[in-house]
Amino acid sequence: MRRMSSEEDQDVFEITDFTTASEWERFISKIEEVFHEWKLPQHNTAPPLKKGELSEGVWLEKREQLMFASFQFEAVHHCLKPSDASAAPLPDEGESLPFCLTDMMSRENDFPPEAHCLVRWYGIREFVVIHPAKVNDAIMTEDRTKMLLSSIGIAINNTNCQVPVFVQLQQMRQKYFMGVCEGGGVRCCFDMVHLHRPFPQLRHTQGLLQLFKGKMAPSQVPPATVSIRFTYVLQDWSPCSWPQPPPELDELGEDIRPTDIGRLPCGALEDPVLEFHLSVTWPCFFENTIIDNDVHSDLNPVHSPKWSMRMKTSEKPLCCMADYLKEFSSLLQSFYSENQLLGNTPPDDNEMTNVTSALDRLAAPSVLPTLRRPTERPEQGVIGEEVLIRILQYIFPDSAPTPAESDADEWKDSVNSMGSLHNRAAFARIQEHVRSFKSAPEGSLTWRLALATCHVHHSYGGLAAVAQLWQDFLLEMRHRWEHNYTLPW
Repeated sequence: MRRMSSEEDQDVFEITDFTTASEWERFISKIEEVFHEWKLPQHNTAPPLKKGELSEGVWLEKREQLMFASFQFEAVHHCLKPSDASAAPLPDEGESLPFCLTDMMSRENDFPPEAHCLVRWYGIREFVVIHPAKVNDAIMTEDRTKMLLSSIGIAINNTNCQVPVFVQLQQMRQKYFMGVCEGGGVRCCFDMVHLHRPFPQLRHTQGLLQLFKGKMAPSQVPPATVSIRFTYVLQDWSPCSWPQPPPELDELGEDIRPTDIGRLPCGALEDPVLEFHLSVTWPCFFENTIIDNDVHSDLNPVHSPKWSMRMKTSEKPLCCMADYLKEFSSLLQSFYSENQLLGNTPPDDNEMTNVTSALDRLAAPSVLPTLRRPTERPEQGVIGEEVLIRILQYIFPDSAPTPAESDADEWKDSVNSMGSLHNRAAFARIQEHVRSFKSAPEGSLTWRLALATCHVHHSYGGLAAVAQLWQDFLLEMRHRWEHNYTLPW
């Protein structure tokens, strides 16, 4: 019996099922699925790039999540939206070279000012970037890099995709990419090297050209065409003061004038400019026309044929008007009642009046209106009485006394300055842009009420102050209706 059982154990062997997909195969299959979903295998031809199209065109993005075991990646497709003239596909002339190679050789889009870093480095209009989904995750080892690049290479071959695909390695802030592009029997590898300090022979054009020609197989290489740009970054200009005076952040107080309420503060609380970039460019010249080596250089920035400058600003600068309007728009989210904000208001003894006397007042001849005194409350309101009277006089200017000479001159100067501003062409373009905005007529009653409400909410107590102003505004409107006073425009 023992001999028979041992013979049966020898006949039993283990069967390995190789049809089960591994994590690596599922990862490649997911990449191919994403490529087909984005229709990348169909992007084989494209018209030549126009001048400045990479920086002035509209860029589109598509994102998709990828999983390799428990590690999550994100694939991002960057594509320049084709213009109307180039929307029609070109006829397919058999197997051709990837159009990204033609884009890299284009001279019309060297050094685009605002674009993705890969667009600035290579001048391509369409590419895919695969990077870790989490910012803290990073691909640091060489084994993972080779495995990821091999997975992309297999997916590109299986789908016949000619769009370049990049992998972001190291930390995200380092902008370290490696990629590949295949098509038409050509394989193009995008490699990158980060150096803490450049080698001395790579600090000039001659050394860079020697490195470039050393990678070429032919023994005799014709003169290369070179475009050179130097960029100088200015980050500290502390000796120079910010030309715009800082805005007044204090409350308006009791000594307010119509010119104070009739305009919102404008200006940044701090300098919004972070950096100035000054670039000098020598576009498209043959290497033998300019000398640039370790001994002598003809690249004098003062004699550069093309200068350009760009400014880098903070993403969300703190600005006074934006702060005012943001607080003002927050009123839409409040659901407090008048009694919750101001307390119970005692009833008016003269509220019940005779209807016939009201009709008599309506039939009486029109007289100049007088401003009704603010409602007396058991407790002092959020806004002082004198300040509230000044604000109501701004909203209802026909009841305000004749302004002093200095106030009238200041109001006249502000109107004249606005008139000179209207004559400028830039202001005319802004007016044309905001013409479709829904707004009350400038200088109307609704316009003045909105400005006064904005100031009151920001400087005199928030929502409770707005409720107090609104209550007195309604009482003033009722007072004018009962006494047949015409509302000011």
